[in-house]
Amino acid sequence: PSVLRLHSSVFVEEASSSSSLVGFDFLPVDAANPAVVARLLSLRSAPGVVREMRLDEGRGLIDVGERLVSIDELRAAATSQSTDLHLLSNQCWSHSLALATKATRRDPLAIALDVLRGFFFFDHLDDDKDDGRRRLKDTTRGGLPLT
Repeated sequence: PSVLRLHSSVFVEEASSSSSLVGFDFLPVDAANPAVVARLLSLRSAPGVVREMRLDEGRGLIDVGERLVSIDELRAAATSQSTDLHLLSNQCWSHSLALATKATRRDPLAIALDVLRGFFFFDHLDDDKDDGRRRLKDTTRGGLPLT
């Protein structure tokens, strides 16, 4: 179901005048390999990789605050985190929360509450609303916009 979202990614606008988005997520290396899936489901770690993506629009993304650092700083933060993926302690959600915290300098709990509110009350970013600010956005489903 669309309410049950298993994957998290973070997207930011490239520039205040651009509608193009840069995103970061964290997933297992060779995620389709049954041995990797079994390893993770048995609560053992597996190698992970940070992926950088691009989107042309932000439809369905949850706005969690204004971006206060450069994309290069976020890229460095994303790639400096541990790549030892574990479902309980170091997965896509923890990576997204760490990046959102760095980007906005907000409390992680406040960000998590914004994301939960967006999931359950469908408080997603309105594509037609442009306030001219650089915003941080969080999305799920493998880096694709929510519909």
